[in-house]
Amino acid sequence: MSATSRGVSPRPRSTLRALLWLALALVWFLPLDTPSLLNPDEGRYAEIPREMVASGDWVTPRLDGLKYFEKPPLQYWASAVAYDLAGERAWTARLWTALCGFLGLALTFRVGRRLYGERAASFAVIVQASALLYVGLARVATLDMGLCFTLQLAMSALALLVHRPPDAGNEGTAGDEGTAGDQGTAGDQGASRGEGGEGASGGKCAAALNRPTGRLGLALLLGVGVALAMLSKGLVAILIPGAVAVLYMLIYRDARLLLASRPWWTLAALGVLAAPWFVLVSVRNPEFAHFFFIFEHFQRYLSSDQFQRYQPAWFFVPVLVAGLVPWLTLLPRTLVDGVRAARHERASGLLLIWAAFVFLFFSASQSKLATYILPMMPALSLLMGRTLARLPAPRLGAHLRTVAALFALAAAAALVLTHWPRTAALAAGASPASVALFIAALALLAAGAGVGARCCRLGRPLLGAACAALGALLLTEAVLLGIAQLPRVRAERELSRRLSPIIERYRHFYCVNLYIQTLPFYLRRTCTLVSYRGELDFGLQREPSRGIGTLGEFITVWKRDGSALAIMRPADYRSLESLGTPMHVIYTAATVVAVVRQ
Repeated sequence: MSATSRGVSPRPRSTLRALLWLALALVWFLPLDTPSLLNPDEGRYAEIPREMVASGDWVTPRLDGLKYFEKPPLQYWASAVAYDLAGERAWTARLWTALCGFLGLALTFRVGRRLYGERAASFAVIVQASALLYVGLARVATLDMGLCFTLQLAMSALALLVHRPPDAGNEGTAGDEGTAGDQGTAGDQGASRGEGGEGASGGKCAAALNRPTGRLGLALLLGVGVALAMLSKGLVAILIPGAVAVLYMLIYRDARLLLASRPWWTLAALGVLAAPWFVLVSVRNPEFAHFFFIFEHFQRYLSSDQFQRYQPAWFFVPVLVAGLVPWLTLLPRTLVDGVRAARHERASGLLLIWAAFVFLFFSASQSKLATYILPMMPALSLLMGRTLARLPAPRLGAHLRTVAALFALAAAAALVLTHWPRTAALAAGASPASVALFIAALALLAAGAGVGARCCRLGRPLLGAACAALGALLLTEAVLLGIAQLPRVRAERELSRRLSPIIERYRHFYCVNLYIQTLPFYLRRTCTLVSYRGELDFGLQREPSRGIGTLGEFITVWKRDGSALAIMRPADYRSLESLGTPMHVIYTAATVVAVVRQ
């Protein structure tokens, strides 16, 4: 029976869906300008495109005027375009990251609707939009979300290429469209019937996907996704889709994916979209290829030396536990359901392989950061959406009540600890405002989950899940605002505010034994590094004249410089002062001092 014959008009449902997406977009994008950029990552990835715009050189990435080849340029280009169109602000620096995160949600909905029906797709979007790892990284300017979305393009194409809807005549695949074995509500059945004027999802999608033009489109999407991911983070863009496809073919003993994916189109996309920059930057910078491909890829993965990122093999377990809040307790059931479904739903099997490979591959690396497993989140969200669509409302309500109780207890405990003598000093060191915001963050998620549990009791599980998701989104924003109120972050922000009106008066600007990466962005000025190398060591090796090696050399330069400004740590200021260095303090804080030439 169609939606119209049941008395449900497709247009109001489509209008409601559009309004919900608009509301999500407002919540997603409006807070981008607050807080100010955070050091170091946001400063770095905001400053590199600023220098591209200032220099006009969009081929060779530079940080503080030095060659910086750790990552490819896709996000730099996107941010540089945003700067050209809307100015150099915190929100334009974060726009690409937020846009990729939002487009990832839209892609999850489209893929989830084809695989499991509209109800499961809606749950998948709710999970992905509120899982703390995903929403947190969609709100800060790092490269991980860009890689996640571009890889999601490629992996979604693979999942749809192996998908066999029931109407395609494949045995035991009825579960792919959420029509067989549902334990849930009439909403599940409505989704499989194509509510909202979507048509019979199984038949129409099956026909579209099995047409040569439909499969060609997916092959092109795969190629474009791989090429854009290559421009986002490098060789991992080829490794992850390739390894997942090979594992799928081995596990299912089905080599048809090799031809269906038309790998020649992926090679063509790499040649047209990605290769030109790699060739051009290598021609202009002969040292690029060895540093980027050998040092940054193979040596970083295989060796912990020089990178200071070694973590044990189980490092990503707690990262995943925290990153899946508030949906963590559903993970065991999701994995069990996914393994069972993978026997007859090949797309579900590919999603499991996708998530597992990302987790295990980065766990084996000798260089780990918590953000590395982000690309598994879309796969987990789709699988979790499938489980939630079949989960009875009382079971979801029980889960949300548990989340509400745990976070309410955590908020109460944090509030008590801030007044306990042994921890009050620590809380005061974090600033009262930041502590209050961190406690409020816990309370917001508790409130959202509590309201969501109430909605489940009223038989509205989708609304309940959305309320919990809103609580998680508000938690993320409160945490970011709390971080911005930490004394060190406030000192750095105040420093940039104090220096901005006067920086142009001085011919030289020095960063002595430290590099605050947000400062060049806000001052629109690079600095000369003194006794500091860090991640800029590669660039300093190629252009040593752009830095000063020791404090002794700096004193000599400083004394003969009549127009100079410098920032340094308080300990370095005291050392220079004891040596009779002529300095006049214009700003001081617990972590940084700014001086000018007397």
